[in-house]
Amino acid sequence: MKQGLFLVLFLALAACGAACAPDKPAAAPPVEVTWPNFSDADPHPWAGQDPAHHPVHGVDVSRYQTSVDWQVARENGVNFAFIKATEGGDMLDPMFKVH
Repeated sequence: MKQGLFLVLFLALAACGAACAPDKPAAAPPVEVTWPNFSDADPHPWAGQDPAHHPVHGVDVSRYQTSVDWQVARENGVNFAFIKATEGGDMLDPMFKVH
């Protein structure tokens, strides 16, 4: 009896083929890297490595940046951001959810 049930289940799954397979997740859209359109009022002496020549630029934000216009940042060449979430094990950055 168990062998017959197993055989029926096996044949049903085999007949199902690709139609029963789960949908594949959609491919991620291509990443567009934009060239920076911003400057630094007090640049770090990079000792021969000018960061403006690197194609990817990012920012880091925490409670001290009270508002960030992400659209403007993106339009000006920011390609990623580090957003502070915690400090140690007992302090949550109060601006984390807003950022």
